[in-house]
Amino acid sequence: MSPLQRGRKEIVEETAKAVYELMTCRINVGNQAVLMKGVNDDVETFRELHQKLLTI
Repeated sequence: MSPLQRGRKEIVEETAKAVYELMTCRINVGNQAVLMKGVNDDVETFRELHQKLLTI
């Protein structure tokens, strides 16, 4: 089970709302996620985080 699946909140509602508001102002928002050993350094976890970021 990945850290994201264990209940960690990488993307909280406030963050999603802030990103959405920036995007509605035509501000480009990209992903610059850092790989952290034991947190998101495996393919499954990183893919899960990336997919969540794409849903904002």
